[in-house]
Amino acid sequence: MTTTGPAQRFDPADFIGRVAHREDVPAEVAERHAAVVLTALGQALDDESYRHLTERLLREP
Repeated sequence: MTTTGPAQRFDPADFIGRVAHREDVPAEVAERHAAVVLTALGQALDDESYRHLTERLLREP
């Protein structure tokens, strides 16, 4: 995954809000979409890579 600027920290609610805004859907739909993406990543990545990703996502800012 790439970005055009520096990484930003935000809490889970803000993350879902950003997904909802980008997709132009309600927060409940965005939350389901994010869960599907994380599930797919869990299946695509090896265990260590997925653990590394989720540890970073779940860390408090």
